[in-house]
Amino acid sequence: MDADFLDLLSAFDEREVEYVLLGGYALGFHGLRRATGDLDLLVRATPENADRIIEALDSYGGPPHIRRESFLPSGDEPPTGVWFGREPLRVDLLTSVSGLSWDEAFADSAMLETAGVSVRVLGVRALLKCKRAAGRPKDLGDITFLEDLLA
Repeated sequence: MDADFLDLLSAFDEREVEYVLLGGYALGFHGLRRATGDLDLLVRATPENADRIIEALDSYGGPPHIRRESFLPSGDEPPTGVWFGREPLRVDLLTSVSGLSWDEAFADSAMLETAGVSVRVLGVRALLKCKRAAGRPKDLGDITFLEDLLA
């Protein structure tokens, strides 16, 4: 994992940001090493967590245009989340993912360590559910890998 990503995750850990790592990097923790263009983090959409995210991004040196409102619902509109950076160092801070609620993601996750940084990683079953719900052709190999892990 890139040092910039580790710095961001460390800042999240220091400020107790509630998040779960998913996507290509989560697959890597489960044994499938493949190229990915971004770091995908599902973040809990609460006012308290939004404040912690902004504090962590400020300490990390993240982009100043990101506001806490991006992580909170507005009227009937769900929160949007944000992304910043460019591949392969893009970061996606997601407030929702296909087929999986925050509670489900958190329940099927575990704290793992890489390069001295604690990272909350989505579990195999939840990752499989998420990949299936996304329905993207590029996820077919990931789905097969995850199914084989559960077999």
